Amino acid sequence: MQALSNASGCDPASLISCLREKTEEEISEITGSVGPLMFAGRADGKFLPKLALELLTEKAIAPVPFMIGVNNHEFGYIIPRALNMTALERGIQRDVIQQYLRSTGLVRARPEVLKPLMDQYFGNDTDPLRVRDSFLELSGDAMFDFPALSTADFHR
Repeated sequence: MQALSNASGCDPASLISCLREKTEEEISEITGSVGPLMFAGRADGKFLPKLALELLTEKAIAPVPFMIGVNNHEFGYIIPRALNMTALERGIQRDVIQQYLRSTGLVRARPEVLKPLMDQYFGNDTDPLRVRDSFLELSGDAMFDFPALSTADFHR
């Protein structure tokens, strides 16, 4: 919130009303200067009394009908920016992907899972463009599909 407040020149206490007064061009400029923002739920004790995972595990959520779905290339254009991997236009090498998966929490893969994961998503492919596309597929699955399926399992 502070970064958005600084970039917009808005007081944090009145950020929403201040942003509503901005023109489309101003909002575009502010967004470009701030970069991607990540928002996550936070247990505040009132609206969200516990962590979402705890509430789901305890089945302490209102039973309502809902539908969970995913599609291809889930927000895939923003994933490289969010992961600070912006130079993917020319593709990427498999060894770079393996290093990346070992050093980040993207898929939270234990070492013994890394090889089957690489086999499943990349096979024996070494073409940098196809490797990049497979990486984006893996990233989308890790960030959107797997959480959607996990959430659905809690509602059985």
